[in-house]
Amino acid sequence: MKIEISVLSAGEIGYKASSYSADNWDHSKFSEESKKEQERKTEEERKKEDENWPGLYIAEVEDVAEGYLYNYIDKGKKKDDKDDKTAYINKVVLTKDVNLITCLDESFKTGNIDMNALKKALCEKEIPVEDGDLLMPKLGELQYFF
Repeated sequence: MKIEISVLSAGEIGYKASSYSADNWDHSKFSEESKKEQERKTEEERKKEDENWPGLYIAEVEDVAEGYLYNYIDKGKKKDDKDDKTAYINKVVLTKDVNLITCLDESFKTGNIDMNALKKALCEKEIPVEDGDLLMPKLGELQYFF
């Protein structure tokens, strides 16, 4: 599996659908809502999800982010909020350069990703990801974007 490592420069990088406007975004609140959402899921729903892929997904263009707005309507809101059905698209701006891993393997188009091959390719690029590591949490810990 072929991967490339590059640097994503500080500045605007894309768009994120959200239940909060950027003016009201609070990392701790986002993290807490994410935990609550996981707690609300049934055991069966959690088993269906692949724990290797949690993360903050950013669309390169605004139209793609619009397609995810339905995921955020009514989430993180109190029932008495007057704008209970509002979701937002926020611009995402990096405040510093970050390491970026790019993998254009055909398996990403089908969803049948060979996780062992991916982790081996990362190790070959001196990114220490072990077989037992959950991919996105580990890459976040190592300060890589994927």
